[in-house]
Amino acid sequence: MIIPVFDLDGVLKTFQGRDLSGTSDRKYLFPTSLPGTGRYLLNGQNVLATDHVVMGEGVFDAAAIKIALDQSNETRHVVAVGSFGKHLSYGDQQGNDQLGRFNQLKARGLRFVTIMWDGTSDALLAALNAAKLLVGIGLIARIALLPAGKDPNEVVGEVVRKAFQEAQTWSPVLDIRMRLRNPYA
Repeated sequence: MIIPVFDLDGVLKTFQGRDLSGTSDRKYLFPTSLPGTGRYLLNGQNVLATDHVVMGEGVFDAAAIKIALDQSNETRHVVAVGSFGKHLSYGDQQGNDQLGRFNQLKARGLRFVTIMWDGTSDALLAALNAAKLLVGIGLIARIALLPAGKDPNEVVGEVVRKAFQEAQTWSPVLDIRMRLRNPYA
């Protein structure tokens, strides 16, 4: 499967290949002559007229989140994006990374980012790190917890919506509490 990757203005920048057959040694394939997907936000070009996004790890998670949120009138305004893995790229001097993209979206009215990565210990720790970065640029970051061992495309929409509704706003206190008492450990 070929997954196109656009910048925030909807310009095609690169693509990601995903092996669905299970026969390839590599699950994901990337073009060598184009920019890496890690500097973009999957579906970021559709963050329009909203102040809230939910970030999953990849295309299938973002699709599952979108389907689940669209099933309720209360969450239909929230846009699903993907981070291409359980990390947030940052540190580029010109902001040509995912944190820079979030900063651009903030300038367009984004206020809230709910991180809904997989229900694993390492994904939660990575989500806490990403939340701290997002708060550092003035966004409100929330951490959504899925059932242990599950990601958004492995649960029904009701579970995704419940995780979204029960997401906790990141703070230094929440960060320390979740690191000390990781619900997935």
